[in-house]
Amino acid sequence: MRNTILIATLISVLVGSLSTSKLLASLWAYDKHLHIATYALLFVVCRYCFLEKRPLSIAAFLTLFGMCVEIAQAFTGRSMDFGDVGANTVGVTVAYLTSQFFYGYNFGKSFMQ
Repeated sequence: MRNTILIATLISVLVGSLSTSKLLASLWAYDKHLHIATYALLFVVCRYCFLEKRPLSIAAFLTLFGMCVEIAQAFTGRSMDFGDVGANTVGVTVAYLTSQFFYGYNFGKSFMQ
């Protein structure tokens, strides 16, 4: 079940990021907020799916994932934006720090099970 949630979330992020549609961006006044919220949520989902992994490793993976998605946008007719990379990193960092503050290393063991 956890793997299905993770795969569905990652596919949703990829489709939304690589799509040339402006629908999602038009719903938000400032698209960087969308990036921050998306990558914070992505961290929470990954943390839920990989409870035994270290959260810093998950944060590093998601930061690299966000960079790769931005690079891939250059091949889909969209432009790469370093501001988006920064916003993705902020979202991951905020979620990581929040998880460390509230739950420590055992994030989610009692909260999400």
